Amino acid sequence: MAPNISNFLQRKSKEFKQNPMKFFASFIPKLQRYVVSEVRRHAPLLSLKPIDGIRIEQVTTENVASISHFRSQEVVESFRRYLAQGDLGIYAFYGDRAVGHAWAALPDGTRRLIWGHMPVTSDTVSFLFFSVDPQFRGRKIFQLMLVELVKLVFSTTNVSRVLADVPVYNAPSLAGVERAGFRRLCILPVLRWRGHTIRLARIPKAEPDRP
Repeated sequence: MAPNISNFLQRKSKEFKQNPMKFFASFIPKLQRYVVSEVRRHAPLLSLKPIDGIRIEQVTTENVASISHFRSQEVVESFRRYLAQGDLGIYAFYGDRAVGHAWAALPDGTRRLIWGHMPVTSDTVSFLFFSVDPQFRGRKIFQLMLVELVKLVFSTTNVSRVLADVPVYNAPSLAGVERAGFRRLCILPVLRWRGHTIRLARIPKAEPDRP
């Protein structure tokens, strides 16, 4: 038996012995559902009062590691890759400490899918990765980053809309997205199986802006 096949079988045998239920579950496709919302270039956004002690800064190569106190080094390295490929990010700072991050995937001349299901095209930007330090949640930092990142996207690109996807079970984030000024477009069911992603519906295309 070829060494690669033998190693594979040994690894799978070990996984089965450690957790048979998890082993069999890995062969079952997982259905995930997302609420997809959009905000258009000229749509009104939520007007937020300044949050005491919080300021927003664009992520650069100089400050990208400022988030490392609550994000792993692996995540910081992924943020460096986002910067290198031209994506746009902001940090929410409390003093010298970054307590939140938000990223948007910008057009790069090709059509691509973020996380296997969210489109990035010449006229559409999709949000990439948001998080707030657990110690600072409940202060509307998430909404502030939503609004500020949308403003930054529209000021630095020519896209007509920004898309956000939120799992259907995440009620706080859904409420935050809608309060920020996003309009719900659709429920997007996504099937994931062993590294493959299948979208079971289509996201409506961007409509021309009305004069």
